[in-house]
Order: sequence, then structure tokens, then C-alpha cells
Amino acid sequence: MSDRKTDPETDIMTVHEVADYLNCHFVTVYRLIKTTGLPAFHLGGNWRFRRSEIETWIKERSVVSENEPQSEPGPRKRAQAPAKRPLKPKPKRVRRA
Repeated sequence: MSDRKTDPETDIMTVHEVADYLNCHFVTVYRLIKTTGLPAFHLGGNWRFRRSEIETWIKERSVVSENEPQSEPGPRKRAQAPAKRPLKPKPKRVRRA
């Protein structure tokens, strides 16, 4: 009998195990299934993942090429807020006696 933790071909993972593996929240795993095609399958009513397919999925989406040297990431730029419209002056109320 093979050890589940060491055999990547038969290593089937749950949503929470994939979240731990990717170091993200489990809700993010569900979002990745829906938006990016994270390889998964249903077993009963639960999602399951093959570790080898997750590793391939990560390699396909790597930003840095294997031939290019890795560089230090620069500072992140903040997204600019949309320009605010100028406020219109409120009309003065006239009190009638």
C-alpha cells in the first residue's frame, strides 16, 4: 500500500488541503475553479484535486521564464481612485414666515 503523502500520482487533495498547499483561503480555491479552470473533479458533492495536476497548473501560470534570471520585485503601485466630480453648491433655502 502506498503512502498517500509521498505518492504524487495518487495523491488526491481536498479543497482545504489545496488551500494550504497554495497558501490561500479555501474560498479562493472555489473561485479559482470557476474563473481560471483550476483542475478539479467532483467526488460525491465535494471537489477533489490531483496534486500532480495542481503542480502542472502552477507551472503553466508561472510568470518568470526558466531561462530568465529572477529579479527582485519592485514596489507595488497603488491603483488610483477615480476622479471625483466637483460638488455643486447647495441652493440656499429661503424661509417664509
